[in-house]
Amino acid sequence: MKKISMIALCIVSPALYAYNGTLLTGTGQISSGMGGVSYGGGVDRSSIADNPANLSYQPSGGDIQLSLLNIHSKASFLDPNHVYKSKQYVPVPSLSVVQHADDKLNYGLAIVGSGTSVDYRGSVTGSSKNATAKDNLAMATINPTLSYKIKPNLSVGAALHLGTQQFRAKGVIVGIDTDQ
Repeated sequence: MKKISMIALCIVSPALYAYNGTLLTGTGQISSGMGGVSYGGGVDRSSIADNPANLSYQPSGGDIQLSLLNIHSKASFLDPNHVYKSKQYVPVPSLSVVQHADDKLNYGLAIVGSGTSVDYRGSVTGSSKNATAKDNLAMATINPTLSYKIKPNLSVGAALHLGTQQFRAKGVIVGIDTDQ
C-alpha cells in the first residue's frame, strides 16, 4: 500500500518550482550560466565563495564579472483590477582574486553581488501627492578564503562569509491586508 501511495503521489502531485529569491543559481556569472556548477568544481575564480577547496585549483589572478538581471514584475495594490508592471535590468557584479603562497597554501577573496529592483513609474495609491512606487534590494557577500592542498587531487578550504544588504522602498503601502 505504501508503494502504491508513493506512485500515486508522484503522478498526481502539482508542479514544483525552485526559486532562489534574489540569488542567482551559482556564484559568479559563469557558474550561474552553467546552473550552479561551482559547488562541485568551479570553472572560474568566483567559485571559491561556494567551494573554498577549489581555491587550490584556480590560477593566480583576478576576475571581474558583470551580468544584467532582467526583471519583469507585476502586482496589484488595493484594487485587483489595476495592475502595475515593472521591467528593468539590474547589474549584478562579482570580483575575485586568487593568490598561491606556495605549492600547498592558497588564499583568495570573492565579492559577489545580488539583488532586485522594481519601479512601477507611478503612484500605487492613486494620489498624485504620493511618490512613484519603487524599491531596491542590494546584497553583497565578501568571502575571504584559504585552502590547503593535502595531495595533488585533495584540498581542504575554509571561507568566512561576510554579508551586507540594503533595502530601500519609496511610495509603497505597508501594513494593508486586502485578503480578509
